[in-house]
Amino acid sequence: MSTNNASAEAEAITDEFGFFDDWEDRYQMLIDQGRKLPPIPEQYRNDEFRLRGCQSVVYFAAERGDDDKITFMAQSDAAIVQGLVALLLRVYSG
Repeated sequence: MSTNNASAEAEAITDEFGFFDDWEDRYQMLIDQGRKLPPIPEQYRNDEFRLRGCQSVVYFAAERGDDDKITFMAQSDAAIVQGLVALLLRVYSG
């Protein structure tokens, strides 16, 4: 993803969350974003791909496609963290 696309996506996320006045609604949106994230393939759910230093279990992997774009994949066992991961992937993957 180019810097311009990443910046535009980050701005879109800011706008989406800015729509809500209530933190509970923002948390719910974050959780919903995490629910939409596809599960990381089984081959990446091991210690080699586990992020250290997190209280939650988070697996993170990247693959380079035929077009040389890098696709990031991640998964967490915690709903809020899964939502944060989903937002990061929206900005930086592809």
